[in-house]
Order: sequence, then C-alpha cells, then structure tokens
Amino acid sequence: MSWELPGQHGAAPVRDETGRPDAAYAAALGLLPAPLGRRALASAIELAAFAVLQLPYWIPAAPVLQAGLAGGPQAMAADPGFGWMLAGAGLAGALSLAFAIVQIVLHGRQGVTLGKAVTGIRSVNVATLGRPGIGRALARAVVLWLSFLVPVVGPILVLVSPVFDSRRRGRGWLDQVGATWFVDVANGLDPYHEKRMLSARKAVDAASAPAGSAAPRHDEPLGRPAQRYRPGELSGQARPAAPQTAWAKAAERPGLAISGGIVDSVPGRAHPPSPRSSPAPRPASAPSEISDETVVEPDVDGEIDESTVRRIEVHVADEPELDVTRARPRGKPVLATLGFDTGDRFDITGAALIGRNPSPSQGEVVEHLLPIADDTRSISKTHLLITAAPLAAVDRASTNGSSVVRAGTEHPLAPGEPFALVPGDVVRFGDRSVTVESAGGRS
Repeated sequence: MSWELPGQHGAAPVRDETGRPDAAYAAALGLLPAPLGRRALASAIELAAFAVLQLPYWIPAAPVLQAGLAGGPQAMAADPGFGWMLAGAGLAGALSLAFAIVQIVLHGRQGVTLGKAVTGIRSVNVATLGRPGIGRALARAVVLWLSFLVPVVGPILVLVSPVFDSRRRGRGWLDQVGATWFVDVANGLDPYHEKRMLSARKAVDAASAPAGSAAPRHDEPLGRPAQRYRPGELSGQARPAAPQTAWAKAAERPGLAISGGIVDSVPGRAHPPSPRSSPAPRPASAPSEISDETVVEPDVDGEIDESTVRRIEVHVADEPELDVTRARPRGKPVLATLGFDTGDRFDITGAALIGRNPSPSQGEVVEHLLPIADDTRSISKTHLLITAAPLAAVDRASTNGSSVVRAGTEHPLAPGEPFALVPGDVVRFGDRSVTVESAGGRS
C-alpha cells in the first residue's frame, strides 16, 4: 500500500457551508495557525540569508564605488577592482537565483523554506491541507518581488498583511495569491507527517459519519464512493447519532449474553458468530442441589483485590425443581467508552490492552484484550494500555509510538509513562486512533 500526502494528486478540498476552506475541520485535525511573531522571524532569516549571498558583490564593489563617487565613472572603470566587482556581481546573482529556486521548489513540494524550517512552520494548501504546489509558490514569490517596486512601503505592507485577515487565520496577501496557510508544527500536528495526518483524518471523518455508514478510507483513489467529513459537522451543528456497533448489535440478539472481559469481535473487522453447541441431554434422574464443586474459582495466591480478574461459571441443571439457586455476580460498572476510528465503540470496566494481538505481561491483570485489524502493520502486537481507574494511556514501547491529542495539541507518550486522560481526548497509536468518551456516551 502506497502512502501519499493528504491533498496530493488532486484530493478534494474541504469547505464549510459558505464555500470557503473549513477552518473547523483543520482545527479538529489538530492543525494550529503559525504565530505571527514566528512568521516575521522566518521572513527576517530569509532576508538575512539573501543579504549574505550579496557579499561577493559588495566586498569588491565598495572601494570601486567609492572611487567612482570621488572621480566619476572614468575613475571607477579605471580602478583595478572594477573587474572583480563585475565578477562578484555575476557570482552574487547566480547564488541569489539558485537560492530563490530552491526556496520555491521546497515551498511547493514540502511546504518549507529556510526560515520556516528554523522556526517550526509549514505551509499547506488552505483547501486540501496538502502540498501548496510549485505554481502557487512561484506566484507568491513573484508578488513578493513586485512589492519591491515600491521601495520600503511595498514590502512592509505585504509582510504585515496577515494582521488584516478577517477570519483571523493569519493569511496575508501572499497567502491569498498562493492559496496557502501557514501552520505551527512545533505545537500542533505536522501535516507532512503522513501517517499521523491520515490517522487524524480518519478520526475526524469517523466522528462525523452518519449512523449506519462505514468509516471512510483516505487511501482510496478519488472517484470511489466514500463517506467523508461533511461541512458543518464541526462548526456548530449537531452531530448525527453514532453508528450501531458490533457489540451493540450482538447485545440485541436474543439468547446471546456478552460478558465483560471476553472479546468476541474485533474493532474494524466483522466476524460471523461462532456456532454454539447444544448441551448433551442428561439422563432422567432425581433433581439434585448444586454442590460447592459446581462453582469454579481461579487459583490465586493471597487475597483477591479489585484489580484481579475473577471468572465464575455456574452450571445449572435443566430440571426446574432445584431447591437451591445461586445468582451470578453482577457485572462491573462501565468506567469509560472507547470510540475507535472505525466507528465501533467499546465500554470498558477496567484496564484494556490494545494491539494487533495484545497479551498481558507476566503478572499483569487486565480486564479487556482488544485486538485491532491492521493491514499496514503500523500497530505493535501489544501497543497501548488504557487504564480505567484512574483513566490514563500508557504506550507499551511500541514501534511507531502513541500520542494524545487534546484541544488541538498533540502530546507524544513516553513508553511506560501513564498520561492522564479526560473525555474528548484522541489517542493515536500507529495509523489508528481511539476517542475517549465518558461512560456509556459521547464525550
């Protein structure tokens, strides 16, 4: 499977109800506008680099020009350094042209220039949130160069124009010409981190998908039917009801009981129900009471605390004339709900391990094992631990790492270190993500 940057090869733009680029969608992904102070610093760095490239001209030209001011053009032409001045002018011009070409190509293909790289800023297409394109980057450069035709005033107006953005996204005149938007990758999501960007798009699209629809796939080519984020979902309108999950459907089937801690389906992949064998008929005999041997307890040394998993099976005879009936223990309360990027939601009553084929370490006790279908193998076998009391996420030294996105800011998880969670947090692991919701409902 080939990974492409979002917005590459003609990806459809995302617009709001008014037809303009959807700022709410970009914010939901975790993209932050670049601060104006750092944008100004980036411009100053690039101007300083351009000035340095002019030194091959100014070093030999300074005494020649001084001689020309004192003795006129003939004295300047007769100066021994005149030839060096011409050679320096050619060298400075070639270096400046090469610098400009590299800047334009890098801006168009990677959204970065010298100043942006130093200050932690990237540029994206404002509509697709992908690469700006070399043509757009060239248009920006041409307008910037034309502004110098009006000395001092022209460049200053261009550089301060982001302050006048009516939508307060920091987009100046150059951004309007190039259809670009500068984002802060030091504190927010990096749109050029392919896997994280794809995971963020999946999470937002899954959250806004209508009931009963499948989660969208951003690795499908254009033109194929896929449910995507709909304009307005994140800008104030109510979201549609969550799709019915495999667990909810199974709970509605008559005669089928689902016990906490036993996983009978995988988020993102449907499995046919396993056939249940009928109990063998028992020979007619007098009804008997349930003996103590009927109750099966795990062999655990020492006292059993709340974190220990207890599985109790009670085998009840078919005859209705039992003198003694023992009730099953009540299920544990739901402490949180995990909403996966596939649209599936799972209630947890204790700690949950997530991965391709998760398994607890020696001596570790967990309530749920949640295997995740992952064709790209971006998820480790045992990738992530979600604890319920207290609610926290712990990366299990995974290969591709984990992070928590809260209020648009991404917080990478250090392996083995718990990160406290609150409802509404989005936990990213590999190419997948899961949203933490309050118990039994959306965040």
